Amino acid sequence: MVQKIDSNTREINSLIEEKNKRIDGVKREKDMKWKESSGERSREIESGKNDLTGKFSEKINELENRYKNNSFFLENECEVTEEYQNEEILKKLISYLKNGRVFSKKSAIDLYEDEKRRDMEFQAKLAREREVFEFKKQSNERNIEKD
Repeated sequence: MVQKIDSNTREINSLIEEKNKRIDGVKREKDMKWKESSGERSREIESGKNDLTGKFSEKINELENRYKNNSFFLENECEVTEEYQNEEILKKLISYLKNGRVFSKKSAIDLYEDEKRRDMEFQAKLAREREVFEFKKQSNERNIEKD
């Protein structure tokens, strides 16, 4: 009986040892695969970084060139006062002239000022209407609470 127990114990220990060897083998295999895939991922990430850097560099260079051209134009050739020398305003003035709404720089500036004034008046009107709406809403809420 003791021999059988010893034999079974050796067999169990042998199986445990075999199991541990297989587990170690699987771990080593997974580690190698992970290292390989990590290297591939690192290369993919690096490639993506380079692509983005290239794209952003192109865009940055394009914007810098546009800024330099616009600056040169504004400093040397523009016949509009500094007050109107920002990209958005100049785009509007040019569009007024191109689409035939006006026929001179002075008319373009006058139209821009009229539209700016109308926009400000509209925004003020909206703000007043919001205030009236909020006041009425609060009054209604108070009346409901009283009832």
